[in-house]
Amino acid sequence: MGIFKVVNKIKNRPYYTGHTPGGDPRNPLGKRWLGLNANGTYGGDTCGIHDNNNESSIGKYVS
Repeated sequence: MGIFKVVNKIKNRPYYTGHTPGGDPRNPLGKRWLGLNANGTYGGDTCGIHDNNNESSIGKYVS
């Protein structure tokens, strides 16, 4: 918990863990990424708020 700032915005960020390129419809991060400055990072790959590639899951506890 804490107060964090959005420090970068990325379109079509790759999903590194799943080796899925940005823009791929299978990418669970969707098309947009807001990187946060959590734990001294620049928000590129550690902590962020991401889009969704599954509209039917919006509003549900799925992550």
